[in-house]
Amino acid sequence: MEGKKYTIEELIHDKSFIDWTLSPCDKKGEAHGKWMLLHQKFPDHINEAQSIVKSIYSIKVSYSDSAKEKLWQRIKLSNLEHELKGEIHPKSMDISSHKSKDRKVVWSLFAAAAIAVFFAFQFSFQEPDKVVAPPVVTEIIKSNPAGQKSQVHLPDGSTVYLNAESELRYADNFALGKREVFLQGEAFFEVTKDINNPFSVRTDQLTTTALGTSFNINSYATEKEIEIALVTGKVLVQDNHDNSIHLSPGEKATVDRPSGTMEKGAFDANKTLLWKDGIIYFDKTNLIEAIKTLERWYNVDIKVNALPNKTLTCSGQFKKEYLNNVLNNLGFSLGFTYKIQNKNVMINFN
Repeated sequence: MEGKKYTIEELIHDKSFIDWTLSPCDKKGEAHGKWMLLHQKFPDHINEAQSIVKSIYSIKVSYSDSAKEKLWQRIKLSNLEHELKGEIHPKSMDISSHKSKDRKVVWSLFAAAAIAVFFAFQFSFQEPDKVVAPPVVTEIIKSNPAGQKSQVHLPDGSTVYLNAESELRYADNFALGKREVFLQGEAFFEVTKDINNPFSVRTDQLTTTALGTSFNINSYATEKEIEIALVTGKVLVQDNHDNSIHLSPGEKATVDRPSGTMEKGAFDANKTLLWKDGIIYFDKTNLIEAIKTLERWYNVDIKVNALPNKTLTCSGQFKKEYLNNVLNNLGFSLGFTYKIQNKNVMINFN
């Protein structure tokens, strides 16, 4: 037994040799003496086998015995492939058949092949003893307070125009597969086309899905309706009950929050889209709704004293105007005065 010339394959597959290599300080038992003796007789041979064992077992992954056995079988198959290609001769496993320089080349090839197979095995074989934790996904949040708007450039090249008092959330691995964002408030989306990865926008009650298109979503929690207006391309709008509507350019989907009823119709691009260009547009808009828009737009709190009736409407278009200019115009047509003090506005009807 002591005089036997083990091949490298036999050594790296021998449990006692592996234990001796990985725990050289354990001097108990016959195995220790046997491997020490062989090391004295064939130091280069044993050292090369130890190098391969240490290289393989230095990777901190634990496998069951059956998994390790399959690993060794794959190493053998890999060596066989090299033999068929003429890269390693079967007899090169015998230490006595090659010179020292040739042996180093042979075992370097063997070690590289074994380690390469180990890595391939690690990722393809599904029998680990330890469960690998999934990667941590970080959520990115872009938000605007009242009185502020912004542009958000997503990792896939899409652009989002985010309105005031609005929030956009998405994962940091957004561009690597699932293109999904979550919206509170209002935003206009210019979506980069990717037929293999649909783009989805989720609100509290709806999911809007597109491939490459542009559309506006108004989903403020304080408003009674959610509106999705399509400018270019096509989108699918689906509610939480699997009811869906396909939209073509110029069409909108409107959802009544209390009832959940979803309808399709045409939309006025001026009324719906001008906000992203800094334009406030009122067209027979209920004054109470107009005041909500002004509060959001200018980050103020507006109170109304002696409102004549709740059905009062207003009209007008204001491009990047100061609040007092907007109130001057509306006050002249509706017959009210106002007072601004810091972020508080009081409207008084005559």
